[in-house]
Amino acid sequence: MLFFFPGLQCSSRSSAQRLACLALTALLGTVQGLSAQQMLNSSTLFGLAIDTRTKGPVAGAIVILSSPDYTTTSATVKTDDHGIFVIHDVAAGKYRIACVKQGFSLREFGAPRPLMPGDILVVNSAEEKGPLTIEITPSSRLSGRIVDLEKTPLARLHVELMQFKEFRGEWRLVVVGSRDTVSDGTYSFDSIAPGRYYIHTFPRAVVRARPKRSDARCALGPKVYGAVYYPGVDAADSASALIVEEGLPTVVSDLVMEPRDSTCAVGTIVFPRGGAEDVRISVLEPDSVVQNTESITEIVTIHPAEDFEISAIPAGPYLISLIPQNSADLYQMHPVALMPTATDTLTLTVADKGRADLLLARERRDDEDHEIDFSQLVVQFRSRRVIDKVVDIHLDASGHGTQEGLPEDSFTVHLDGLPEHTYLKAIRVNGELLRDTNEAFVSGTDGPTSMLLTLSNDGGSIDGIVVGDDPRRQLNATVILMAAQGGRDLSTPIKLASPDAAGHFTIGGIPPGEYSVLALGDLEWGSAYDPGLLSRYNSHATHVSLAGRYEQRITLHLIRASSSPQ
Repeated sequence: MLFFFPGLQCSSRSSAQRLACLALTALLGTVQGLSAQQMLNSSTLFGLAIDTRTKGPVAGAIVILSSPDYTTTSATVKTDDHGIFVIHDVAAGKYRIACVKQGFSLREFGAPRPLMPGDILVVNSAEEKGPLTIEITPSSRLSGRIVDLEKTPLARLHVELMQFKEFRGEWRLVVVGSRDTVSDGTYSFDSIAPGRYYIHTFPRAVVRARPKRSDARCALGPKVYGAVYYPGVDAADSASALIVEEGLPTVVSDLVMEPRDSTCAVGTIVFPRGGAEDVRISVLEPDSVVQNTESITEIVTIHPAEDFEISAIPAGPYLISLIPQNSADLYQMHPVALMPTATDTLTLTVADKGRADLLLARERRDDEDHEIDFSQLVVQFRSRRVIDKVVDIHLDASGHGTQEGLPEDSFTVHLDGLPEHTYLKAIRVNGELLRDTNEAFVSGTDGPTSMLLTLSNDGGSIDGIVVGDDPRRQLNATVILMAAQGGRDLSTPIKLASPDAAGHFTIGGIPPGEYSVLALGDLEWGSAYDPGLLSRYNSHATHVSLAGRYEQRITLHLIRASSSPQ
C-alpha cells in the first residue's frame, strides 16, 4: 500500500524526479509501518538527497545529524540507491542536518547555498519527521596554466585560490586552497563551491641558515618570477574575479609571467637587550597579512650562532617575519628593500614590548545633551599582519587607558559599545593626525605610543525597509552604505547591514555628509567589498543626505547580484 502526503506530486515529466517521488512515497509507508514500541521510545527522520542540477536522487551520499552548534554529531547515515535516508532513534531536541558526497559540496537542509547555515530542526518525542529534501550541489572545478612570455609552461610555481571572507566585521581576501603547478604548468582546484575566486601565484624563494663570520656575499641567481594576481597584476585590488558556476568546470586563460632579475641578501638577528634564542624566519610580500597569503619562503629556524641568507627572490620591497621560538608574543614584521647588489646585508632586531597610552575625548558642542560612559567602551587594536591578534584596552570613567607590553606592529583602531549617534571622528598618534580613522598606525618600542581619539555625538542614522523582488523568495540581502563625495570612491562601502526577515534595517553612527545606499541580494562572501561588482549597480543606488543627529527613512528595492543591471 502506498501512502501519499501533501505537496508530493508524482506526475513530473522528468523520469528521475518521478523515480524519486515514488521512492519517497514507498518510504513513507515504511516509516508509518514502524512498531508502536519503536515510535514510543524515539523519533525518526527521513528524506531524500537530490542533485540540484538534474533534480534526480543522489545515492551513497552521507547525511549528518548534528547539534545546532555543530559540536556533537548524533548520527551519520548513507542514502540508498534511490537517494533516501532514514535516521532512527533520534532523541527529542534541536538539530541540524547536512548532506555531502564526493563530487558535491556540503549543504545543510534549508540552506540557500552550499557551506551556509540551514534550518534548525525541532524534533519532538516519538515523532516521524519528513520527508526532508536536501538539495546538494555538484562541486565545481577551476583550472588553468602559467607560462612565460614565450608560452613555455612554468612548473613549481605556488598558486593560491582566494576568496573574500568576513573577519571581525571586515571582508578580507583569504586563501581557501593552494597547490604548485606541475611539469606542464597547469594547476587545478577540484570540488570547490560555486562563487567568486581570485588567483595569486608566486615562486618559492629560499631562506637558509649560514654560519656567522662567513663571507657576507651571496651569489646572485638566475632570473626569477615575481608574485602576481590574475590576470597579471601586482596588487590584489586590481585583480579580476573568476566566476565559478555550480557543477561546471571553469578554465582560466593562461597567466603570463614576466621574468625579473633575482637578488639576495645576508642577514643577522640581534637581541639588543640580551636573552637571544632561536628565531623562526620567513619572507612575505610587502602587502601581506598572515591570514591573506602564505609566506613566499619556507619558515626556517635560525640559531643565535647563525646568520641567514635570502636568495632566488626578485628585487623589491618585502616583509620579513620573525617569531622567537619560545616567545611567540614577540612576533615582529620588518619591512625591507632587497636590491640587486652582491653585498646586501640586513640587521633585524627583536625588540622589547612597548606601551600604549590613549585618551578618548568628546568634541565640544553647545547642544550636547547626552553623556558617554567611557568605562563601557572597549578600544581594540587589531593587527594588520597577524590573524586573531587583538589588543583590548579598557578605559576608566575619564576616558583614559594604558596597555603595557604592546607588541611592535601595525594596528588599526576599532571601538565597541559606541552609543547610537556617536562615531570616531579623528585619531592622533604621537600628536600627528591620521588621514582616516581606518588608517593603520605603527607602534614602536623606543617609547610609549600616545593616542588621542576624538568622538563626535552628531552622527546620523538610516532607518529603512528592503522590498524584495519576489515574495516567495528570501531576501538574503546586504545593505551597503557608500560615500558619495569627500574623496572616497563611490564603490567603497563604509558600513554594511543585514535586514531582518521583514526587510527592516538600521545603520547608526554615520558622520554627516552625502551617501549612496544599495540593497543587493544573493551576494557571495566578500562581494560587498568588490569595487568592480558594486560599480555595476551604482545607477540603482539611493542618494541620502544626512545632517547631524538626523534620521533618514528610506525604502530600497532589492537587486539580485546575479541579475544584469538595467
